[in-house]
Amino acid sequence: MQIEADVSREGVLTARVPDRYRGQQVRISLEDGESQSSSPWRAVSAMLDEIDAADIPRRSHWEILEAVNAFRESIRRSAALIDQLGLIPSVPRSPAWLQLRSTFRRIF
Repeated sequence: MQIEADVSREGVLTARVPDRYRGQQVRISLEDGESQSSSPWRAVSAMLDEIDAADIPRRSHWEILEAVNAFRESIRRSAALIDQLGLIPSVPRSPAWLQLRSTFRRIF
């Protein structure tokens, strides 16, 4: 559990703890307010603030899934067209064919 506390100039630590810890001995671990462990979260927070400021249109998860499925279908159609036109050599061991097959396996 992490609890934020204030330290006075005299070195007195002031913190509010949950009732279950009152009257018990606890161990306190100190970190600076600008600790390294919180810096990644600050970077993420700053990035999210920039995204909010950019006013990017929001999408529901259904809209995102619909866009992904449409993208997959367009790739399937493109692959069929490439095959029909013979743009990729049909020799199964050619580097172009292997690259295309590997790409489709990752997508689908």
